[in-house]
Order: sequence, then C-alpha cells, then structure tokens
Amino acid sequence: MENKRLRVLAWAGIFVLALSATLFLFFTPENAEARWRSYVLDSYASIFAGRDVHVECSSTDEDLDLYYNDPNSWSLGYVYVPTGQQKETFVWEGACWGALAIDSDSPDVSDHMKSLGMAAILHEAFHLKQIKWNQNEAITECRAMRNFDRALESLGAEPSTIKRLMPIALLDHFSFRAQTPQYNKEGCKLPQRYWKYLGV
Repeated sequence: MENKRLRVLAWAGIFVLALSATLFLFFTPENAEARWRSYVLDSYASIFAGRDVHVECSSTDEDLDLYYNDPNSWSLGYVYVPTGQQKETFVWEGACWGALAIDSDSPDVSDHMKSLGMAAILHEAFHLKQIKWNQNEAITECRAMRNFDRALESLGAEPSTIKRLMPIALLDHFSFRAQTPQYNKEGCKLPQRYWKYLGV
C-alpha cells in the first residue's frame, strides 16, 4: 500500500513539473510578443538552410520590421546580420499561414498567399544558409527562385498543386524583381524544368 502511495505521489510530482515547464514555455517573452513557430516551417526552412533553423511568425503590428500591402515595401521576412551566424528568421504570419496551407491545399487560403508564403520563407532560408554571398539580396533571391518547385514539394504539395502554384510564384518573382532592383540578379536563369509550368 505504501509503495502504491509513493508511486502515485511520484506521478503527481512529474505531472506538476511537466505543467510548470509548459506554463514556463507559454509565458516566455517570445510568446508574450505573440510570436509563434511551427515544426513544419522549421523543418522546411532547415532543408534549404542546410542546418537547423527556426521560423518565427508574427503579425505586422507586433513586428514593425514586417509589412505587407505597401506597394513600395515587400518585407515579409528578415534575418539579422551576419546572416550565417543566425538561427532564425522572422516572417509575417500571413506568409506562414500561406506556406502551411500548401500541404492540405486548403481552399480557405488563396493560391497567391500559398505561393507567397513558400517564396518568402524559402528566401529567408537561403539567407541563413552558411554559403558565400548569403547576405546579398539578389543572389539570395536567385537561389530561392531556382528551388521553387522543390520548396513546394518539401511543403507537401501534390503535383497538381505544384503545377497550379508555380506560374503564380514565378509571376510574383519577376514582378518583385522589376519593382525592387536590389533583388534582381542579372543572368539569373530559370531551370530548364520550369518551362513545363509556363506552358512552353
């Protein structure tokens, strides 16, 4: 009987410790700022960064370095410098939700937001990659663009979804480059495999 009581007390102690740890994690300053993370997005970014990295998602109100719907500003994500020494990127939550909607191909999220989310996080992942010129925006955007289809696959997209989203992603990419020359790398060519998505 005494052993049974000790076992119950031990399990109760474990439960209290687990609950305390959960509450500690919930009330960390990061969560107080309403930032959130997803294992899916962390895994996705880590593939292209070539190492373990994290995606911190937040609203534009919570993070004034993020903005959307400003024709002169496209900052959906950023990485602190030096980028190769960082372990996380900070991304607008709309882009995070868009990327997360790719696996289920949720009709509640527009195709434009899905492709935008994929591209934004992919771009930031290449900033985090420990490779030469990883702070250069034009080179980073070129590296990201050359992996759009593979990025969609990494997020769980079916072939039919990739076929639908790729033209949108590429159109956004070229529009973005035209509006923001610092992201436009001369000589950055489409991979040959992309032509099938453009009907060529």
